[in-house]
Amino acid sequence: MGTVPIAPAQYFVPILSPDGRTVSVSRGTSSTEADIWLVDLTRGVGTRFTYGPKNNTLGIWSRDGNRIAFESDRNGRFDIFVKGTSGAQPETALITGRSQFKHPSDWSPDDHLLAYYQMDAKTGFDIWLAPTDGSGPPRPYLQTPFQDQFPQFSPDGRWIMYISDESGRNEIYVQSFPTPARKYQVTTSGCQVAIWRPDGKEIFGIGLDGQTILSIDVLESGAAFRTGPSRTLFRGPINLTGFSTRDGQRFLMAVPEGQAATSSITVAFDWISDLAAQSAERR
Repeated sequence: MGTVPIAPAQYFVPILSPDGRTVSVSRGTSSTEADIWLVDLTRGVGTRFTYGPKNNTLGIWSRDGNRIAFESDRNGRFDIFVKGTSGAQPETALITGRSQFKHPSDWSPDDHLLAYYQMDAKTGFDIWLAPTDGSGPPRPYLQTPFQDQFPQFSPDGRWIMYISDESGRNEIYVQSFPTPARKYQVTTSGCQVAIWRPDGKEIFGIGLDGQTILSIDVLESGAAFRTGPSRTLFRGPINLTGFSTRDGQRFLMAVPEGQAATSSITVAFDWISDLAAQSAERR
């Protein structure tokens, strides 16, 4: 449909604000340096949000739009910081520790918890929860022998969706919250990362090829959880570096310059019969 009119740069992982008017996007300046920018989509104006040092990336909006959680390796490890979107106050460290890799993923519907995933030497990536006001220590939500990543709270707060390779490849799973007692496998053909539509009635994901945008209808999300089969919405350019949507009708994604649209091939079946019919009409 179009591009956001901002200065050319290496952008990745765009994430829309709750009101859909602003996008937080990571902007790389070198292989070891990046910062988060906030871009006003109406005016096409970008404002720098973090000021280094090193990599400051993955700006996750709180549900009220007033704070952003992000990761930074300024202290050697990837820790998680929180900063108000007004920019009036400096960021504060929310999650630190011995784990080398800690990645923010989602705020709970009431903004009281931050879901993130971190690396463990024995179990790989595990899913953790941390009080966003710093009132208590982080606690594990899901620790398994598999790679469990990208946790996302359902809009009604009853479920957590995540990506796991427990089947041998990455798939979408949903488990009950606050206790992971009931588990539901959503996809069977693979998925890299997934997000909820804000009303909770649909799930969107990126397929294992890194191009295919998937859609899954949520048929039930209350005391029980149930979805329909996954279907392909469209194919984006190669090597998508993140995507976001608010209404499920338009998608914002970071793509290589000049590849905003992908070429397509139309396949016609039984074309000989069609050709014969056209020849008959001409006669």
